[in-house]
Amino acid sequence: MSTANTVIALVPSAPAVAPPPSIIAAPYQWLDPSKIPPRPWLYGNQLLRGSVSMIVAPGGAGKTALATGMALSLVTGRDFMGSKIWGGPKKVWLWNLEDSVEELSRGLQAAATYWSISADDLNGNLFLNSALSGDHLKLVSSRSEGPRENVELAKDIVTELKSNAIDVMFIDPFVSSHDANENDNKSMDAVVKLLALIAYEANCSIVLLHHTNKAFGQVNENSARGASSVVAAARSVVTINPLNDAEAKLYDIDEDEMASYIKLHDNKNNRISACRSSTYMKFESVMIKTSDGNEESVGVIVPADLEIHEVQVLTEHQIAHIQLEMKEGFDRHYHTAGKWIGHAVGKIMKLDVKKKNHKARIKDMIHELESDGYIQIVTGKDNGGKEYQSYVIGTKAKPFATIKDDKHLLN
Repeated sequence: MSTANTVIALVPSAPAVAPPPSIIAAPYQWLDPSKIPPRPWLYGNQLLRGSVSMIVAPGGAGKTALATGMALSLVTGRDFMGSKIWGGPKKVWLWNLEDSVEELSRGLQAAATYWSISADDLNGNLFLNSALSGDHLKLVSSRSEGPRENVELAKDIVTELKSNAIDVMFIDPFVSSHDANENDNKSMDAVVKLLALIAYEANCSIVLLHHTNKAFGQVNENSARGASSVVAAARSVVTINPLNDAEAKLYDIDEDEMASYIKLHDNKNNRISACRSSTYMKFESVMIKTSDGNEESVGVIVPADLEIHEVQVLTEHQIAHIQLEMKEGFDRHYHTAGKWIGHAVGKIMKLDVKKKNHKARIKDMIHELESDGYIQIVTGKDNGGKEYQSYVIGTKAKPFATIKDDKHLLN
């Protein structure tokens, strides 16, 4: 080995310079909670600035009517829909993709009539566009190479939202806002993410009114039509369901009135606790006068004031009153008879025989009176010799003797 080579071998090579890391873990900087700004809620704990929310329900369940009520509540700053309007009146943009301006106006004017809202109350803060008037909305289209976003349209929407300082934008229905394959997760994720970007850039809340799939049953967040990525990308999801039989019985709602009620459920909300709540609403009919001078009925959704119905138990005092009314002729067995015993039971128990659910409970009480021996069924004949059935008093109820002179409840 040469001396030169030995010297070179003894000289250490320069260490390689490591490139700076592309990601650096940032230490958490302690922040007093009192210094953290509040979440920018707009409507209750459902609509939040910079995010996308959804209302999911089958067709005809009341999505548009609900959005109409929410919009007027936001614009006026009044919480008549049951949700707090944070920071006073808001600006709202309704963009409907299946109804005409005339039809949408019917719903708005009917709701305004119900809530005593005037044109001055809107103060120019409500905006309305309809696809039937040419205002179409196609944010994403499907292509063989993948979904293609309409970036220019998105920019124009952001510009319009910001220039009008709009706080909440409703898109109804969501399915008509794109041409993407609604069963493809990648395509639908692109649609909702683009809407989320619009909401973020414009610092507003976007609400999508979305249909359920065909085999919906009881609606929840998984009932939404199309790919699951739609619901996954939304910050909050409210569903609409009709009342079921158990709920109707719990709240003493007649079978004929059940169709007028709906239940809103907060199925998904990424910004509040896991505790979810349900709200009951009701369709009220409002008559509005049209250009021909006639009136039309329009359904308006309003909060329903429901109270849990407590099962009534007949007391001896009430049974005694029923027996007194039997002596006055309210003793017939058949429910179509003018002197049916059920009329006495209903009056005393404050039940309406014209309501199906009340009438069913009255019949149960009559059966209970029979089973306990307070009344007994007998067969008689009218003046024409036709047989009929009626009740006679069995065991006298206490305190029968002390109330025999009471004023008859059916007088």
